[in-house]
Amino acid sequence: MRIGSNPKKAAPELQSYGLHRLILPVYIPNQEGYFTQALDILKICLESVRLTKRPATAVTVVANGCCEPVLQFLAAEHQRAWLDQLVINAENRGKLDAIMGVARGSFEEVATFSDCDVFFRPGWDTAIESVFRAFPECGFVCPFPHPGGELEFTSAALLGTICRRELAFQKVAADADLEIFAKSIGRPAMFSDVAELGQMVCVRGGITAAVGGAHFACSLRRPVLKETPQEPALQALGGGSETNWLDLPPDRLGYWRLGTLRAYVQHLGNHLEPWMFQDLNALRSTPTLAPSPTPELPPLRRHWTARLPYPVRARVAHRLGKYVRAQFQKRARQNQEPAKPQANAS
Repeated sequence: MRIGSNPKKAAPELQSYGLHRLILPVYIPNQEGYFTQALDILKICLESVRLTKRPATAVTVVANGCCEPVLQFLAAEHQRAWLDQLVINAENRGKLDAIMGVARGSFEEVATFSDCDVFFRPGWDTAIESVFRAFPECGFVCPFPHPGGELEFTSAALLGTICRRELAFQKVAADADLEIFAKSIGRPAMFSDVAELGQMVCVRGGITAAVGGAHFACSLRRPVLKETPQEPALQALGGGSETNWLDLPPDRLGYWRLGTLRAYVQHLGNHLEPWMFQDLNALRSTPTLAPSPTPELPPLRRHWTARLPYPVRARVAHRLGKYVRAQFQKRARQNQEPAKPQANAS
């Protein structure tokens, strides 16, 4: 039986949802072998998020088949009231199914997905939103410049920027940031051949963004999320799941794939290093961000090149982009060469 009336029926309307949600899947099944330091890495990741996110940015953590010490830590973080959601899956449901299940049930315009071994730097959420705001054609933003990725799932961005005469070539990624990232994934020479001269960027009205981006940390706009495959990936990790759910949809739909110029995120890997504690201590001494209004994003729009059939667009953009990048690099090398001495006129 029911006695009385629920007092919430007379309560005012609830507060509206914000603009941005960060979703982090966590899979730490034990604390042995590969996962020996995983909990400590997770603690650094979440602390960096807490210290750098804008107050209005919501955070969801998905515990995806985690061991008891990890669950206890996450429950304690949720009790601190800075985590908006803590989702606990008893079994590992795979990265993509874990994050997409949450993203489809959220109402924010921007969903940022990140691995749980990532260090966040101040301004990451506003930097992502700034790219979306400056380039309404953009449906995917990576908060890392990622040189060398200009030809991967960028057919819409390449053809659109070329046609609008907004494509340029600049040295934007800091070598130190690239070195840390490459080392963290066990590929120290990853950027040695592609980052020295620069990378392709999009320039519009004084705003510049890198062309391309990685998916270890990436942001999608809501209309793109609605067009991702509706069936489950049923993949623990890999198996084409990140390609089919994160990489392909924005480009196939005709939306640009761009990145920030600075490395607002950094990969941590699974082994603790001194720089992680140094940077975390630096964040702790940084003043907390005050709440500030967040302007809405403009509606997504497509450049006319998006009307081309995707297989045709992808082939044309890859060949054209490869040629244009080679020309940019050739010109950059020529500018680096010292001028040859002029022969004296007789």
